[in-house]
Amino acid sequence: MADIVSRLHKNKVVSSSRKTSLRHYCVATMILRHQQSAKSVIDFTVEQWIAREEVSDGSCIHLTPKSALEQLSFTLSREEEEYFNVYFTMIRTDYLHKQAQETDDKGKFFLSASGAPLANPMADVKRLFQTYKHLQKQVQELHTCGESSTAASTEEHGTLTQEGTSIQAICASVFKLRYWDAFRDKFPVTVNGNAPTKQQATEAGFENYRSYYHKWRDVQYQLRLRYVLDQSVDRKGTKPQESKIQRIIDAQVDWTTNKPTVADVQQAWAPPVSTGHSIENDMSIIKSIVDQKWKGLAIKQFEIKGKGVITTMPFSKNDIICDYHGTVISKREGEEKMAALAPGEHSYNFFFRGKGGEPLCIDAQQFPCSCHQDKDCFGRRINHSRQFFNVHAQRFTMALPSGPAETILFLATRDIKLNEEILYDYGVTRKSFQGEGADLDWLDD
Repeated sequence: MADIVSRLHKNKVVSSSRKTSLRHYCVATMILRHQQSAKSVIDFTVEQWIAREEVSDGSCIHLTPKSALEQLSFTLSREEEEYFNVYFTMIRTDYLHKQAQETDDKGKFFLSASGAPLANPMADVKRLFQTYKHLQKQVQELHTCGESSTAASTEEHGTLTQEGTSIQAICASVFKLRYWDAFRDKFPVTVNGNAPTKQQATEAGFENYRSYYHKWRDVQYQLRLRYVLDQSVDRKGTKPQESKIQRIIDAQVDWTTNKPTVADVQQAWAPPVSTGHSIENDMSIIKSIVDQKWKGLAIKQFEIKGKGVITTMPFSKNDIICDYHGTVISKREGEEKMAALAPGEHSYNFFFRGKGGEPLCIDAQQFPCSCHQDKDCFGRRINHSRQFFNVHAQRFTMALPSGPAETILFLATRDIKLNEEILYDYGVTRKSFQGEGADLDWLDD
């Protein structure tokens, strides 16, 4: 595991299978080392991870027990915390990016590769044992002797599980995961380069040349395909013509073999993502509004300012982060509701002008809202910053199933990193509201 973590920290390529192995390890750590139930692993949330408490020998994670048999908390060592954090920041984010629109991560810490909450933690533990048990000696033997040792070990040891997973299959899998990364480090794949010769590979200590050779060429083929596609697509993103693709391929004089085909290039083309006015009819955004399901966000408790919203995946400039969810009312009604608040009670009202200039207000005072009893909506929890805001609010008339609806969406004003707090400018200062906020220093941050 240390090798996987090290490679990820150095931004080196790590296969998806090896990344998944790190998740297996984290799950096994909770269950086997810290005596947590499989249900506790399933219920473990991002918010609980974010709220972990620093202690002398590591980090203490406080859980919400579902029964008297479950522990309230457990403490990760420094090394374990590092592994968990690498999973959270570098692997879980990949799962979120690949997540289908209809998939809901439900704020869970452990996700499957599809972005859905992990459903069977014991399967992860089993896979971890299948991958690494009895293999430390055999993997080294396999590295030096090649595929012949795999067959020999199969005859000697037979199968590992009732399902019939053989040593041969496991060793072959681990062999590919462990040594392909090292091979690619030694012989980087480039668009115009040549695969290493058998002699070069052997001298570098890689005996199983043929499998490395074909893998190297497969990766290069994809690089070349992407290069040709990027060169042949115009600014509008129109699907390139066959003749243009062929001209670009023919122009690459160094590509004597391993050339992408015109058909493969056309198949790899995808229409450009629609933006601008189409936001109002974008079904994925509409579904996120209706379901109040916005991926890549979590609520965090801050010491001074209370709850806020942080990212659990990176966002790019102009990405839609979330909406300000509530009931659309008139400006007058909103002002009346604010006037009726108890002294010191926070206001969750967003005033804006609707289509045609009509003064409106989104009332998000009620928590939880009547339509999403199980959710704390993100928009109402975004904190203020005049100087360091990273999102801005924009009005849209969204084509919701119930009919056109005036909606406030928050869009990223710049690229936003993972674990960064979402902030927007409320448009107020300490001098606002007849000076009632004069003692609130944070209004001018």
